[in-house]
Amino acid sequence: DYDEITVNNSYLDLEKESLQYSDLILDAGYIAKTDRLRMNVPPYQDHQFVEKVAIAPALTNPDIFFLGNREDKVYDVAIFGGAFGDRKKWIDKLRDRYGVRFHHFGGVCREGEFLSMEEYAKRLRCTRIAVNTQTYPSNIFIKGKVKETISCGTFLLEEDNPDTRKFIPDDVGIAYFRDESELYEKIDYYLEYEHERERIALKAH
Repeated sequence: DYDEITVNNSYLDLEKESLQYSDLILDAGYIAKTDRLRMNVPPYQDHQFVEKVAIAPALTNPDIFFLGNREDKVYDVAIFGGAFGDRKKWIDKLRDRYGVRFHHFGGVCREGEFLSMEEYAKRLRCTRIAVNTQTYPSNIFIKGKVKETISCGTFLLEEDNPDTRKFIPDDVGIAYFRDESELYEKIDYYLEYEHERERIALKAH
């Protein structure tokens, strides 16, 4: 998860080097990027051996990410991850609108508390609605939080993007939002209609 527009990006260098010495690279779910890699379009025009990259959605560890109980749900709305890029905008907006009902957890970049994987999964299980957003507009893909959230049986409101939809259509167990008003509308609706929210979350799980 990095800004593809930045010049002299160390992550791009790491990718180029990995392609040189690896036999196979399994991408956890970045379909759009893999397509661009194979077309050698910027910033991937210098990447070689891109045919080694395959899409392979990773599974979560069931000893850590497992189904939570209704009585454990103590956080109404939460965003997980560092407050930077576009995610910071959504954190600020949700905090302004929902006050103490909104929580921001984790994120070791620039600000936030460090969470162990176990504590992160526990807080996911304790959340009624987890909002997941992209970080950089130029870098849109299915994030690990998608699979981790549904593995915990938590309802996911996902910022609409084609990569996640290719894995999980909205009739399978995720609600998508396209803008601020739709996000608020769906949060308010699914907080009120608990059984509908749980039905969708369990279907995704």
